[in-house]
Amino acid sequence: QVKVRKDSIEEYTKYNKLDLVEDLKKREFFDFVVSRAFASLRVFAEVGIPLLKVGGTLIAMKGAKGKEELFEATKALKILHSSVSNINYENLPSGDSRTIILVKKEEKTMKAYPRSWAEVMSKPL
Repeated sequence: QVKVRKDSIEEYTKYNKLDLVEDLKKREFFDFVVSRAFASLRVFAEVGIPLLKVGGTLIAMKGAKGKEELFEATKALKILHSSVSNINYENLPSGDSRTIILVKKEEKTMKAYPRSWAEVMSKPL
């Protein structure tokens, strides 16, 4: 099922002429980085913000605990020279709630970030 999902994403990005990032070599390149159900906000921020151009937007689609994740990510966003530009709370027809967090990159990211995946996961910012 994971391969089918990956193939679908690749087909969608090719059809819509989008870049699918599978490695972290395109620093300071993208206008938007979007994730759903990837990792905590502070982990996603460390991995995603270095990919953004200054002025770019990180779009994090979080669940009901989005507000908690945002609080935990405060230090990471400061270190990565980024700030929250918008938060949107949605209730789905199923009754589940979602939090959409938009983060704006304000300055270039230091070369030290992102750290190795093992370090990011063991010691999140």
